[in-house]
Amino acid sequence: MRVSIFNETKNKQILDSVVYATSFFDRLKGLIPYDGLLKNEGMFLFNCTSIHTFFMSFAIDCYFLDKENRVLKIANNLKPYRFFIGPFLDVKHVLEVASLSEHSLDIDKGDILRVD
Repeated sequence: MRVSIFNETKNKQILDSVVYATSFFDRLKGLIPYDGLLKNEGMFLFNCTSIHTFFMSFAIDCYFLDKENRVLKIANNLKPYRFFIGPFLDVKHVLEVASLSEHSLDIDKGDILRVD
């Protein structure tokens, strides 16, 4: 299933083609099958507290969210073959996008994101 991500804090559409991963297998597989993502694409890992980039072919940026989808931590430019454990006990979900050194999604710590 694909969803869109809206930044409620800034009243702005962020991404319009996001894979919504809810099963263990979908979260484990994650972005491994992808060669890359466009700037409007991503993956929302529902009920997920940590991520890995093993077997991936591109770097990602990750937004760690609490149960209200408030951004708790932003991890930029996570290279392939890394493991990242959620920095807080309150992490419930993770939004993954391609590493965006050339453009910004305009998401800051504390912003509340809505999944549509």
